[in-house]
Amino acid sequence: MKQEMRELILQQVKDGKLTIEEGMTQLERLERLEPEQVQALENRQETEKVDAYSVESLTTKLTSAVEGLVAKLRDSDFTFSSNFGPEVTYSKSFPFTGKDISLDLFNASATIVSSDHEECELIVTGRPLRQQDADKALEQLQSAVKHSVIGDRLVVALRDKLVRAHVELYVPHHHFEHLHVQTLNGEVRADSLDVENVRIQTANGRIVLHDVHASELLLNTGNGTVEVEAVEAELVHVRTGNGAVIVNGKYDKASLKTGNGNIRTELATARPAKFELASLAGNIRLVLPHGVEVEGELETNFGGLHCNLDELEIIRDRKDVAQRRLEFLSGRGQTPRIEVEAGTRTGTIDLEHGSLHTPSTFLEEDKHEPVEPIDPVDPVNPGDLNNPFHQQ
Repeated sequence: MKQEMRELILQQVKDGKLTIEEGMTQLERLERLEPEQVQALENRQETEKVDAYSVESLTTKLTSAVEGLVAKLRDSDFTFSSNFGPEVTYSKSFPFTGKDISLDLFNASATIVSSDHEECELIVTGRPLRQQDADKALEQLQSAVKHSVIGDRLVVALRDKLVRAHVELYVPHHHFEHLHVQTLNGEVRADSLDVENVRIQTANGRIVLHDVHASELLLNTGNGTVEVEAVEAELVHVRTGNGAVIVNGKYDKASLKTGNGNIRTELATARPAKFELASLAGNIRLVLPHGVEVEGELETNFGGLHCNLDELEIIRDRKDVAQRRLEFLSGRGQTPRIEVEAGTRTGTIDLEHGSLHTPSTFLEEDKHEPVEPIDPVDPVNPGDLNNPFHQQ
């Protein structure tokens, strides 16, 4: 019965009826039933082998589901790079004193950077499909790019599926209220921004943020690494179906989840903070400053738990056949206080003090090459990519 439920959940993820995050949540709820069954059968010699196979099978299936979504893009007549015409560039400068920025893209990557100029500068470099004449290609690109200022909101849209492009937006070095970026296929980068709320989502592509000051960072990619460096925020919320998560900076709460990949995060200064870290198939490493009280719970099914913190007190160390759970308190009575919840199915969790890397090279081993953009001719149903922006 449980196996049938797993297959049903995975099929719903593939069909777009559930997002990757919803699928992970349901699988984790289903998996919580395992320890009780294991405990009841722990005297049987085959128990460990059966449960290990079950968890590994679950991990493999979810990973395959994520990879299947990306493969569906690649296999749906998306590999016609030779059909794209010459590369052309369209640029436009215009005044903007508003507070909100929105980018709505389809087959395009995006870079948003602050500048010392008082005007916005929009640069779009693209290659229209089946257009070999440079003048006509530029005309098609100009027609595809839509930008307007409506009240306090700047809107840039490039939804033409026949244009593959990179959008660069340079904005004045002001404080903004909202930055909203969505693209179906492409990498998103943001650098040196002061924004109250940041929301970025891509179905296929890496998300990279550097030197961003915000209250909330909401970052979501179906397939790609998420890198957040030198950030200052109240909340860092990251979800990726397939890819590593790398975060360092000053923040009050970090909620980081990946279906398949490692999580590496560092808190740069001693401050009250809360961590919620989860990877279905990957390792987790958390680096904290000295001189803080840390209360935490760590859990893994088939991996190790290593807690190398100052003045460590073990409250409970539970070791079952297919589950390891550690509850601890470190630096009792010190301030500020940090709470940690971390869990992985098949990986290892490491907690330690200090920094082994400078911010610019922090855990370089977990950074991957950017996901190459795909050349769409006929897009698949966006619902297949579990992209809520495109399911509206």
